[in-house]
Amino acid sequence: MKKWLKRVLFALLGAAAVFGLLTGIEVFGGHPMGLFAGTRPDNLGFSQGRFAPPSWKPNCVSSTVDKADSHYIAPLAVGADVASAWNKLGQIVRALPGATIVRADTGYLYAEFKSRGLGFVDDVEFALDGA
Repeated sequence: MKKWLKRVLFALLGAAAVFGLLTGIEVFGGHPMGLFAGTRPDNLGFSQGRFAPPSWKPNCVSSTVDKADSHYIAPLAVGADVASAWNKLGQIVRALPGATIVRADTGYLYAEFKSRGLGFVDDVEFALDGA
């Protein structure tokens, strides 16, 4: 086998071993490290009908930015029974794997969703506009 191919295969094997070790520690170590959890944002919330502006990341979406913005997502539709829908939303979020409610106020819900394995964390906010 060519020398350069052996080096590439050895490097890939080493990277896979490190990844496997970190994943094993995260999953089976007893105390998840959350290697990719990052830090909790300090600018979240719902004020004057708007969420904080989305970050530059392409997977960050908001229903309160301009529709032409690449981060725009349509708001969730709620039927006539707003209170029941809001309670159901809270129940659904609490039941989801990896979900942690960080803040729950009247008309505002902030949750973190931690992925299994390496512990990526997604922040999710819900608000009842006009609540």
